[in-house]
Amino acid sequence: MDRVINIDINDIHDLYEPYNDNYLHKDLIDYLIRQSTSFKKDDQIIIEIDNNATKDRNFETIMKQSLKKERERLEAKYKDMNKKQFIWFITGIIVIMLSFLIKNHNALQEILIVVGSVPIWEAISIELFKDTDVRKKIHVIDLLLKSMIRTI
Repeated sequence: MDRVINIDINDIHDLYEPYNDNYLHKDLIDYLIRQSTSFKKDDQIIIEIDNNATKDRNFETIMKQSLKKERERLEAKYKDMNKKQFIWFITGIIVIMLSFLIKNHNALQEILIVVGSVPIWEAISIELFKDTDVRKKIHVIDLLLKSMIRTI
């Protein structure tokens, strides 16, 4: 099924980054991602843009390059979140193991178990909520990279 995303540009400055016109504006990339989130993997995406707005430049190349740059940024963010997740999990395990070494003080032992469970829950929270958003955006960018550009 063909899905069409219309880009209505009033000014050329809405299309490209303010100080580097070799990349699309961040707001435009966010718009493309928001418009594509409901698309399925087998949908054909067509991006329509006004021919006058592209200023006789190769818009398709600039768009693909900008989307690849955004994908790389999101992948780096994903890897960073995985490192944080691992650190939180290991910290929680170490604190809980430390609580089992303390045999005489039941109150301190229970406090350490509670304190150790907090980082483990933080690692689970990162996996369930934050990672999901980033992975979804990466998937949408992959769909956009396969899209067709049509000037109107």
